[in-house]
Amino acid sequence: MRVAFGTVVYDLAYKYVDEYIDSLNKQDTDKFDILLINDDLNKLQLDYILNKLKKKPKILSNNLNLKPGTLRVKLIEFAKRLGYDLLIFGDFDDEFSQCRISSIIKEYDEDYGFFYNELCYFNGESFFEYLPAETKTIDDILDYNYIGLSHSALNLRVIEQDLMDELYESDNDVFDWYLFSILLNHGMRGKKINNGKTYYRLHEQNIAGEDKYSLENVLNELKIKIKHYQSLHKKNEKFKERLELYTRLEEMVNEETLFLKDFIDGTKDYWWSKLNIERMLKGDSN
Repeated sequence: MRVAFGTVVYDLAYKYVDEYIDSLNKQDTDKFDILLINDDLNKLQLDYILNKLKKKPKILSNNLNLKPGTLRVKLIEFAKRLGYDLLIFGDFDDEFSQCRISSIIKEYDEDYGFFYNELCYFNGESFFEYLPAETKTIDDILDYNYIGLSHSALNLRVIEQDLMDELYESDNDVFDWYLFSILLNHGMRGKKINNGKTYYRLHEQNIAGEDKYSLENVLNELKIKIKHYQSLHKKNEKFKERLELYTRLEEMVNEETLFLKDFIDGTKDYWWSKLNIERMLKGDSN
């Protein structure tokens, strides 16, 4: 099995370059190659990476000023074109346990379309309260997403051109949610990897992740979800139903017939968890 570790590298996260390089250099297996999509690093920055990495990466440059989501599709396409069977994702601003790559290789199962490992803060605490052993259907991530490109891997053997074409259709702010929704819509399943860990760096450049409560963040959740369901509503009736629901909620908010503060769940800090959808569906603000 041919394995690639893939990352989009960009200037805003370059200050974390040494930690990223160190994580890859310390992996307890050498049975992988490194693929990089260069968004906007200059030659000096790229040369630094080339000189510090033990494994010399294969690099594809972003010459078309592509958006972040499209760059990730390019990464998948790059790995597929080079004949890899498994693509392990890793963000440029994150770090990884020494066994992250080896644990995914060891627990790889061709019956699954994708894999995900534990996502942790840098103190070792798990980012998510719970990660299921399997992700089986669209329902598992219909209203939120726990599978990100920081801590996932893709079975390239099951990726066909029609699926790639669908990925290129995305204009979502949260591409990983779109990606795994598409895979599940194609009948694929995901498997949790037990040992490897990704250490997730929270900072101002994160589009998604952890958000404290504010009206701005709640409105942002509503906006992101509408855009997500809009991009998927022709692919499955469940997405269409969610689009109609959230569009109606947005209209009610704009008309001031529904006040979002009445439907806030203040106990969770994930960006997708501020709106209590169950209470909204009931129309109950108590």
